[in-house]
Amino acid sequence: MKFITALATAILFASPALAIERVQLFMFQDALSEIGLYKGDPDGLNGPGTRKAVLDFSSQYGGPKSVDGAFNFALQLSARSRTPIEDPELLKDVKAEVSKELKDPDSAKFRNIFSVKSGEETIICGEVNARNSYGGYAGYSYFYGMSSGVLGYLQIALDDAGKAELARMKCSLAIPKR
Repeated sequence: MKFITALATAILFASPALAIERVQLFMFQDALSEIGLYKGDPDGLNGPGTRKAVLDFSSQYGGPKSVDGAFNFALQLSARSRTPIEDPELLKDVKAEVSKELKDPDSAKFRNIFSVKSGEETIICGEVNARNSYGGYAGYSYFYGMSSGVLGYLQIALDDAGKAELARMKCSLAIPKR
């Protein structure tokens, strides 16, 4: 919850920071934190902690040394490290967990389900579309979950646009640890 509150604050007071927006920098700081490079709480500001983390990231991963360049490099790195989920049992479990959040779970249509390593964790990402209260399909929404315990995926609400954006960014900036 603390993370969601901090993200909402960053979005509320967002102003362009460099060529990337403050909310993007906030998510980049969070991703760098997950791999042990950014110290402190993400704030979306391009301060000395961010610049140090970006330089450390660049030296470890061989990317650009600018914040903008490192952010774009991280997006590419994350996209290349995606793995389609082919285990039928895992797919079934992920779909069941996501469906619990839907108004009409039987109408769920899934696409683009994959996993990606972020630091030490494996994140499950994808998109789902299902019928809303009026019986029509609402359009695809992003979701993500992280394994915790036996199965228990952490589900992000699908009907909240801000949380769907959080899921999209979390999946886009999952950086494998080196």
